[in-house]
Amino acid sequence: MGTHKLSLPIRDRTIGSLSLYAAVTSELDHIFAIIREDDTLDWIDWVLRMKALKNRWTIVRCCEAEKGQSFSLKVGLSRAKGGESRWGGRSP
Repeated sequence: MGTHKLSLPIRDRTIGSLSLYAAVTSELDHIFAIIREDDTLDWIDWVLRMKALKNRWTIVRCCEAEKGQSFSLKVGLSRAKGGESRWGGRSP
């Protein structure tokens, strides 16, 4: 597709922000958003950055995301288990 999918607009928001908001306001305990190393995070709406919601999610950068979704999944699972990942997961 060649486009940063998280930044795609839906009404006055982005698809990434709407999705993250839905997850953060659900009954899930904590959300790990696994992103590419070079992601600018400009798709994240200001509401999600407010203290009341910010403590419910964590950004984790995957340095091997370009190799495929399986690498991002491995990083996410590793972080959810409380560890670091050999696939390059790190918080910004």
